[in-house]
Formats: sequence, C-alpha cells, structure tokens
Amino acid sequence: MYHPPLPNAITFLPVEWKILTPETMEEYLKDLEEGNAPANAWHSLTSKGYENLSGNIADIKRYIRQTLSIVKYYRELDDKKQEEQETE
Repeated sequence: MYHPPLPNAITFLPVEWKILTPETMEEYLKDLEEGNAPANAWHSLTSKGYENLSGNIADIKRYIRQTLSIVKYYRELDDKKQEEQETE
C-alpha cells in the first residue's frame, strides 16, 4: 500500500515584538514628529486577546499531534496487513 509522505515541517519566520507603554508611545510620537522615526502601523492585543491567541496556538498544536497520531495508527495497521499478506 502506498503511503504518501507527510508534509514538510513548518519553518516559522521571526516576528519582532515591541511593547508600547504610554511612555514609549510618547517617545515614539516625539521622534516621529521630528522625523527620526519610521511611520509604522501598530497592531495590538489586550491581555485577554493575547491569552486567547496563545490558547488558539496550543489548540492547533494539539490538533496536529492528534492527527499525526491517527495517521501513524493507520500506517502501522496497513503495514501489519501487508506483512500478513506477504507471509501467506
């Protein structure tokens, strides 16, 4: 029985995190007005939003582990059947 290869592993690209506090935001705005800072679009999460994102990533990892476990089970089952057929 043919078993297609598993997909390539995921390689994540680096993500730069910056924490903006009221003090660092004031400093950034001052530098921006003076032309010493790049104009950036800022995205933010609340603490609860960050917790939810973390939980979602954990659920994705769990789902992948469980799916790989199921694939492994069926591959082993097929291998056993194939071995039995070859010995007959």
